[in-house]
Amino acid sequence: MNLEGPRLVVGHVTPNSARVWGRGDAENRVMFVKATGPDGKSREESVQLSAEDGYTGVAQLDSLQPSTQYDLEVAYAASTEAPARSLSRRGAVKTFPTEAQPCTFLLNSCNFHGWGPFRSNREADLRRAEVARGVDLVIHAGDQVYADKAPFSFTLEDFRKAYVRTWGQPGTQQVLAGQANYMLADDHEVVNGYAQDGQLTGMQRAALWLRGHGGPREEQYQRLAQNGLRAFDEFQSAHGPKSYGENARYYHFSHGVHQFFAMDTRFERHNGKREMVSEGQLQALFQWMSEHRDQPKFIITSSPFVLEKKDAEEKWSSPEFSGQRERILDFMAQNKMEKVVFLCGDIHASAHASMQITGKDGHELVVHELCASPINGTLMRSRSQFLGESQGTTPGGTSYKIELNEDSFLGGTTLDTSNSAVMKIHLDGSRLNYQIYRTRTGDQQPARQGGFTI
Repeated sequence: MNLEGPRLVVGHVTPNSARVWGRGDAENRVMFVKATGPDGKSREESVQLSAEDGYTGVAQLDSLQPSTQYDLEVAYAASTEAPARSLSRRGAVKTFPTEAQPCTFLLNSCNFHGWGPFRSNREADLRRAEVARGVDLVIHAGDQVYADKAPFSFTLEDFRKAYVRTWGQPGTQQVLAGQANYMLADDHEVVNGYAQDGQLTGMQRAALWLRGHGGPREEQYQRLAQNGLRAFDEFQSAHGPKSYGENARYYHFSHGVHQFFAMDTRFERHNGKREMVSEGQLQALFQWMSEHRDQPKFIITSSPFVLEKKDAEEKWSSPEFSGQRERILDFMAQNKMEKVVFLCGDIHASAHASMQITGKDGHELVVHELCASPINGTLMRSRSQFLGESQGTTPGGTSYKIELNEDSFLGGTTLDTSNSAVMKIHLDGSRLNYQIYRTRTGDQQPARQGGFTI
């Protein structure tokens, strides 16, 4: 494992710009980012780094050309005048198109690397990088680190080290440096089952007490959560779009005619209020769907929205959050919102599911969902844990019927982890094709594949 960790992440990209994240250290407080186009011309930006942010920072590269490949080089130095630069890393990015073009992206989640001294994920890590080669963007749908696995993170430095360990893997560094990367959080970025009003287990509290991190239950939880959130902002949110201001962790972006909305289903989650997202985020989602009514729309959410587990704890279909799910269904039915696809991770299985929605006026529409999880896993989910079909009616009078595409399902058991996988998705206008690739085996061909018209 490369304990030096990540130094280059390509973040949000548009037809004319790219955000590039980097991480220096106490001896290298200035980051230099150089982009070289196919014409050989280069432009360079420098960013002053500080200890307060863990020596992380983001360079904004503007005035780029659409649909153009740029070679990237990131290096660091003690000052802008220092003659020598170090920690150099190379990457690449292709700017997005201004018009309708095919798009290929990777959907993945749950980047687990084991416990304590047994942190090993080299096979899955390198396999993911191989599958990702040549895609236009990568969607990381949550659990980009497992900060709550041994050693259990509590201080800000603990959380930063979790990122350095996990993202220091060679394959992960290749993926992060090779094209646009879009990230959203799930619970393991902080602690299993995280919510604003969550709490630690007795064993977790005891472990922290033994390490000198005691205190009242609520205070102990909030200190841990604040540090986890701070690290998430430094390593993930910083290089993403800021569609709704610096403090919002949900956002939208586009690739040609294809529109994406990434939800924040963790940092706004409040079990007591029965909310997975805030009212502000819900209204932002509704407005975004309305603005892009006639275009293919992809809603990224860490937990499945369509597919239902038999034990639905913490999911959109669970009792505490089903009210917000029903509001979204009512909105889509009442506004006849076509061309919607949900993208998710979390469930330690991969699949395609669809939902037929019927409004009170009898109008029918179909939404799809693609789930890809985990990149590398231990606690796997078998087919028996999911509903093949289910149906219901919202208080607003919208009826729905869910169907799991049986041919698409890739699951496993605790002793059979070969369902560790990522999903490659290709879009061409309204046609979508997907391929699910295993990461814990050497298979070169997809384990599952399919497609549909949006």
